[in-house]
Amino acid sequence: MICHRRVDVTERRLFPTSCMLAVLVFCAVGATADYCLGHPCWSGGACVDGSTGYICNCPSGTLGQNCETVHNNKCYRQSRDALSHKEASAACVFMGGQLADIKEPHEQQMLADIIRNTNDVSHWTFMKSRSPQLLHIDGSTLSLQTSWMARDIYGPFDICVLLDRDQSYKGDFHACTEQHTYFCESPVTPCQPDVCQHGGVCSSCFSDSPMCDCPPGYTGVFCETDINECASNPCQNGGTCHDHVNSFICFCRVGYDGVLCENDIDYCDPNPCPNGWSCVDQVVGFHCEVPHGARAASTFCMASPCGPGWTCQDTGLRTGYTCTPVS
Repeated sequence: MICHRRVDVTERRLFPTSCMLAVLVFCAVGATADYCLGHPCWSGGACVDGSTGYICNCPSGTLGQNCETVHNNKCYRQSRDALSHKEASAACVFMGGQLADIKEPHEQQMLADIIRNTNDVSHWTFMKSRSPQLLHIDGSTLSLQTSWMARDIYGPFDICVLLDRDQSYKGDFHACTEQHTYFCESPVTPCQPDVCQHGGVCSSCFSDSPMCDCPPGYTGVFCETDINECASNPCQNGGTCHDHVNSFICFCRVGYDGVLCENDIDYCDPNPCPNGWSCVDQVVGFHCEVPHGARAASTFCMASPCGPGWTCQDTGLRTGYTCTPVS
């Protein structure tokens, strides 16, 4: 049996008349929806599918439900809908910002790179021209402030600047009444209240999107997660990793040392055996071999040759003894 329902979703952060999303959800017995199928995450975000929706893991410098907001000294938010320049300007004001105002080539290039990594279509910017000069049939100038002309900052002949896909996202003039997607920008402001944990610095974009700059060792939307530096198993040769904030410590097995337990201890350097005896390094401890032809009248371990902290084991009057560290 197959069922379906239609759900209307409104995102509060976006202009309400332009961002009603119609979502048609189909369900079937034994079937699972793939919410990441449409690649909803922008700016290189990774989509994680869930039982009732998806989550975007956004790269550093981006945030929002779909990683649509980019933070780079200013905050830029890319729309998913197409509006006239006038409507787009109003939508940005509703969000707590304005249409993006491009003054330097590096700003245009940054926004062009974002567009290419998302929907690859033209976008409105803040700039528009004033209405052109209009003339009566006798050549006299028509004043746009006459009583019978509409009082509107957008006239029927106004042109606006578009980051034009067909011009490699350089600025180009188009009629302001055309409908295109758009970029909004806002300044970065301190959060009120500060929602970041563990000393994170909180800033806000478009008045409603907290963004936390986390101190080393913490991650998460609110810096709530202590990064597990042991997750990558950095300790070698069976060492045990103990996690700390922005650091870790390896406790090494007997026979190894080093920050990562990477060193196999050479117990024969310097030679701990009696003069003339050969030392054989072992994983744990060392073995002292009796010189060729020599033998002892009693066991070697009677004289405690290994020293304190070591266990001595005789291996034979003609072979020698082995020393191992006390566990």
